[in-house]
Amino acid sequence: MENVIIDASALVMRRAGREIVEKVIERCLKVFVNDKLLDEYREAALETGFSPMIIMDIRLKPLEERGKLDRVEDDTLLHAAPDYEEDSHIVNLAKTFNALVVTAEKRILEKLAKKYEFNAIHYKEFLST
Repeated sequence: MENVIIDASALVMRRAGREIVEKVIERCLKVFVNDKLLDEYREAALETGFSPMIIMDIRLKPLEERGKLDRVEDDTLLHAAPDYEEDSHIVNLAKTFNALVVTAEKRILEKLAKKYEFNAIHYKEFLST
């Protein structure tokens, strides 16, 4: 799979977040985000004691500079999950771009991926492959 969605739970991890970005660049993958996911990155950064600027400048900027980050508008996404579903933006991005979701959240791995039929992988497995 060449398209990836990086869930905030994985991106904000201190070492793993950086390694995920490096792996995406190394494998020539494309990362898709929308405004909701960018907001989630900022909120998760604050919750973990990071500055949101670290996520935006240190994590995402290298992807953007290499043409590996694609910011998309919500109105271009398939609406595979209802808006009231937690992480519906992740589902919609994954379904629209046939993307692999990299996450640390069991709920996404065990419930949402099965319910909405998209591929998801734990960040540790993603880094080890």
